[in-house]
Amino acid sequence: MHMEFIQYLASNGLKITPNITTGNGLDFLIGRVSYTFGLTGPCLSTHTACSSSLVATHLAHTGLLNGEAECSTASGVFAVLLPCTMSGISQLQAFSPVGRCKTFEATADGYGRGEGCAVVILQPEGATEALPMAVIHSTVVNQAGRASSLTAPNGPAQTALVAMALENIDASPDALRLVAVHGTGTPLGDPIETGALGQALSRKGAGDVHSLTIAAVKSCYGHTEGAAGLTGALLAIQASKQKVKNFARSVLT
Repeated sequence: MHMEFIQYLASNGLKITPNITTGNGLDFLIGRVSYTFGLTGPCLSTHTACSSSLVATHLAHTGLLNGEAECSTASGVFAVLLPCTMSGISQLQAFSPVGRCKTFEATADGYGRGEGCAVVILQPEGATEALPMAVIHSTVVNQAGRASSLTAPNGPAQTALVAMALENIDASPDALRLVAVHGTGTPLGDPIETGALGQALSRKGAGDVHSLTIAAVKSCYGHTEGAAGLTGALLAIQASKQKVKNFARSVLT
C-alpha cells in the first residue's frame, strides 16, 4: 500500500535495476501476476487506501456480471517495512499509544497496525460443483466527498452507501444479522460509522435492529490497511458459516 519495498531495497544499498522498478510499481506488479499464471481477463491494480481490497472485489464482481471473465481473483497485501511511514502516520495522531485497536470501547484511543494477505476467488453462481464459501449479492462503492479531516469518515455518505447496497437486492434491514465494519478503534470514526449504519437501517424501516451483530476484525489482528477490507469480508463469511448467534457467543468467550 505504501510502496515501501523499493525504498527498503534502496536504503539497504541495493542497486535499483529495471526489474526492481517494474516489479514494484502497482501497475507492473499486477501485470506480472497475470503473466505468471497466464491470466487474460481484466488486470487492474487498486489503490484506495484501506478500502483497496474491497474495491478490487467490487471490480472483480462487476467484471463477472458483465461477462468480462469466467473467474476472477481479488486480493490485498500489506506489510510494515519502514519506520519512516510509521513516523509519518504517527504525526496524524491516529495511532493508539498501546498499539492496538480497541474497537467500540469507551477507552478507544486510535489504531494499531497489523500485517496481512488475503485472496479470494470469484466465480458466477453455479459455475462449479464445489460449494462456495459465500455468495455476493451486491457490491457498492462511493466517495465520502468533503469531511472534517483526512481521516474523518463522512456519515451521510456511509448512510447512502449502505442504503444503496440494500436497494440493489431489495433487502429489508431486518434480514441483516451481522455487519463487519471498518472499526479502527478511534473515538471519532467508530461512532460516525455506527451512527451511519443506524441511519441507513432506520431509513429502510428496520424493525428488530437490536438483533444485529456488529463485528470488526481489527480488534483481533490490528489494522491491515491495504488488506483490511478483505479481512473484514472473511470475518463476515466465517460468521455466516458458524451462524451469527454462535459467532457472537464465541467472540464473547
